[in-house]
Amino acid sequence: FSSAGAAPTLLNPSPGASVLGNGALFTWESSSTTAPVASYRLNLTAPPGKTSPAAVTTSARAYAWPALLADGTWTWTVTALDGSGASLGTSAARSFIVSYPSLVKVTSPSFTGTRTVGSTLTASPGSFGSSAAGPAVAATYKYQWLRGGGAISGATGKTYKLVAADAARSISVRVTATAAGYAPGSANSAAGVVAKLRSTTAVRLKATRIKRGTRGTLYVTVTAALPKTGAIRVYDGSRLIKTMTLVASNGGKKTFLLPVLTLGRHSLQARYAGNAQIAASNSPRIVLYVVR
Repeated sequence: FSSAGAAPTLLNPSPGASVLGNGALFTWESSSTTAPVASYRLNLTAPPGKTSPAAVTTSARAYAWPALLADGTWTWTVTALDGSGASLGTSAARSFIVSYPSLVKVTSPSFTGTRTVGSTLTASPGSFGSSAAGPAVAATYKYQWLRGGGAISGATGKTYKLVAADAARSISVRVTATAAGYAPGSANSAAGVVAKLRSTTAVRLKATRIKRGTRGTLYVTVTAALPKTGAIRVYDGSRLIKTMTLVASNGGKKTFLLPVLTLGRHSLQARYAGNAQIAASNSPRIVLYVVR
């Protein structure tokens, strides 16, 4: 038979209390004054959409749940049982909230490798625990590489090969740690700036000998892995004789009509100034002869 007077009184967790999902402790006391209680059945009801565990039976008036409980709002009841396992009474249901401590950084993530386009960087996850002071806990890690603080699409491995778009930009990695009994935690490595892209500048003349009073033609080609933009300056010896602006639509090529030069030998050089992501470069010198 069942007697309301034999229903156990729930103690902890108190109504609406927040408890950790690993090792949650339940305590109650007997209210039976007439019937001997042989054991108790503890029943947990999971939040909506999650699976409730099987009820457990114990002769004690306390039970530490051995498995992890999903986060969310749970309810629990305790039923007093007689020696045959029949119910003597069930407590009113009480709710509690399961939460997990978030993992926090103990030691910072980092990465190694040469910060030049084409090189591969390798992340080290650092360590995580429930407190910045440690100790660290065993965890699994996910990685997201960042360019200028923003996520790089598809760059979610432990290693990352630098591409042209990374030139002169800051690169870092975000590590997200997960571990049983904890909410995930994330931390970013210190950022490092990738070197500018190397460029090369080459020149050729339409003709290496021209008549006095005529103007020579100089062809300049700038090569780099990104669209080439920026200033090109042409020097005759140490004297600046022409400045032009290279735009992306030029495809790295520019044709210069030289000014009228004096009779004799002229040592010409093109100097590309580079831009925010491409390093400057100078062409080898080329000789133009102005003859009679």
